[in-house]
Amino acid sequence: MVLFEPFYGYHAGILRLQGVEPVAVPLAKSDGRWRFDPDRLEDAVTDRTKAVLVCTPANPSGKVWDEEELRALYAVAERHDLWVLTDEIYEHMVYDGRRHLSPASLDGAYERTVTLSGFSKTFNMTGWRLGYAVAPVPVAETIGLVNDLTTICAPAPLQHGLAAALPLPDAYYERMLADYTTKRTIMVDGLRASGFEADPPEGAYYVLAGLGDRLGQPGFEDARTATTTLIETAGVACVPGPSFFADPADGDGHLRFCYAKERPVLERACEQLVAAFGCRRPPRRRGGRWGAGFPVDGDVGRVAEPAELLRGSRGMQPCRGRLAGPTVQPGSASPCFGQRLGSASSSSPGRPRFFDGAGWSEDESESSPPSLPS
Repeated sequence: MVLFEPFYGYHAGILRLQGVEPVAVPLAKSDGRWRFDPDRLEDAVTDRTKAVLVCTPANPSGKVWDEEELRALYAVAERHDLWVLTDEIYEHMVYDGRRHLSPASLDGAYERTVTLSGFSKTFNMTGWRLGYAVAPVPVAETIGLVNDLTTICAPAPLQHGLAAALPLPDAYYERMLADYTTKRTIMVDGLRASGFEADPPEGAYYVLAGLGDRLGQPGFEDARTATTTLIETAGVACVPGPSFFADPADGDGHLRFCYAKERPVLERACEQLVAAFGCRRPPRRRGGRWGAGFPVDGDVGRVAEPAELLRGSRGMQPCRGRLAGPTVQPGSASPCFGQRLGSASSSSPGRPRFFDGAGWSEDESESSPPSLPS
């Protein structure tokens, strides 16, 4: 079975458990978007290929397949008589005016498609494994038989919970999308302000961020080491990129971050990332956060604490605890990008300095700490 890379690791795992060999077809990223090349799929198909799995919106990439891409995929599937399995569990989380197009809804596609989806993401009950499959009758009957032999049915209390959720009005879905859109912005801005490469996902609620210049540096030798560094330095956990690639080396430049969190938790995580790794001045963001540079203690050269970054305090205190970020001594190399920090004597005592991408600034007009949005 063909999977599109980067793929959800559990898809590959369950296939192997059933004795099915997953074959990865890479998606190419350009202009911030993961793109499907039908020629790559054509090259991967052999006489042993039985099916293709499409995750849209995709975990971990956030890709939303458009109609042109799906029609090209089905053209290959028809030529080789392949089934198409879909995972559409993030169908209500699609951004920037895009729409989710269920592959089976295309003309002639239903007869060779098994549509899989569920309710746990939409209704924020991810521990409740409630889902469904839609397929042509002969296939659906077989799926039903296997389901009866393995799980019998979903637990009755969970079914009652779902029955209460299904009648929710359109306003629920609109609010959910608005909330995730805000959280997506917070996550992407926070990652960029921390020096990671991050493009807004088209759907779902993950950012597959790039390590960029950090890859290969101490603490960032590979993705798995980087995840440990983020936990120990910023107190933020993520998933290493090799989990989503057939060749682990192809994923070493990536980390997956999830923003399906309560907003205060997400904001705190981003604050800790910025405090630990924010060595470059990010672009200004409307609303004020992270747009004015990052305070550094003028006396001891330490990265400012997240709380100091937010409350607008002009007096900087030495960092306390692991979550506040690495200690940087004057005249030493920055732990993020290797820039040299100026000596303490070059700054007025007690005044914060700001790294603006070229040097350290004490200009009051440029050094007002970001404010916490209401």
